[in-house]
Amino acid sequence: DTRLPVKTGRGTASLGLSLNQKGEALPEQQRPAIFFAGLGYAYPWNSRLEFAAQLYAHSPLYQDSALDALSRPGLQLTTGLVYRWSERLGLRAAFGEDPVTRSSPDFSLHFGFSLR
Repeated sequence: DTRLPVKTGRGTASLGLSLNQKGEALPEQQRPAIFFAGLGYAYPWNSRLEFAAQLYAHSPLYQDSALDALSRPGLQLTTGLVYRWSERLGLRAAFGEDPVTRSSPDFSLHFGFSLR
């Protein structure tokens, strides 16, 4: 049999609510409840290299603010690669971007090592 094995990816989903006490910074504008959600997918290209993507969103952190970063919902998209030297040791490199502008950092770089 010369067929290649079918590669399957794996996904994640999250949904939650963060209940917060009023802090010292802008307490009258802070929202006491923040909703958040995330979706992720990872696809193994081969035994050592994996593509991963994550979309993360949250409701506005503050209300009635003139600053978009505080009063708009946030949305971040992160894509990257994972290289595995072995089953126990890996390196992750990713790039994050904000599809909803002025609501979260414009871009971010992520690097990480994993040891299982």
